[in-house]
Parts: sequence; structure tokens; C-alpha cells
Amino acid sequence: MEIVFSLFAIAILVLAWAVYRINQQNIALREKVIRLSKRVNEMLYKVSRGTKAKPDEETKTSIVGLVEESEKARKIICPNCHSLCSSKIMKCPNCGSLLPMEKKTYDWKDADLT
Repeated sequence: MEIVFSLFAIAILVLAWAVYRINQQNIALREKVIRLSKRVNEMLYKVSRGTKAKPDEETKTSIVGLVEESEKARKIICPNCHSLCSSKIMKCPNCGSLLPMEKKTYDWKDADLT
């Protein structure tokens, strides 16, 4: 019986160590992504302005900002309840039906809002 408990304790220690290592790798990858995104933003700024930006200078254009702006304009129309839904979700928040995979966008300029 004592052998079973000792093996169980060793297994728990091994699992805890594995979780710790995975968390450390996750933190390292997040830091690398942040560094790379800063470099991409600097390069985007250089390309958009046509000049060389200083490394310490704050970037004006962000990829995340550009994606968020384009997502604001795109909406999917639910085939069941005809409500406007975000293009990032798979189910309608109103009725729960699955949204179509092809993105039917809603053009706000042609909308009759009266």
C-alpha cells in the first residue's frame, strides 16, 4: 500500500514539473510574439510613411488595429433570425443557429435604417 502511495506522489510531482515547464515555454513564446509584433509594427510604420523610423519611436500603425477596423465593417446575417452577428463567431447569439461559413457581409452604406 505504501508503494502505491509513493508511486502516486511521484506521478503528481512529475505532472507538476511538466505543467511548470509548459507554462515557462508559454511565457517565453508570448514574449517572443510581443517582440516580433513590435518589429512588424515598426516595419509597417516605415512602409506606410516611406521613411525610416527610429527604433525608440512609438509606432502609429498596428496590425491588430487594422484587423479590428476591418472586422467592424464586416457582419454576418443569421439565416434563421436575420440579426447581424460578428464575423468572428460561429453561432448566432440571439437564436443559437450556426452561421454560414461563407461570409455574407452587410453593407452599411446601402442600409435602409429608417
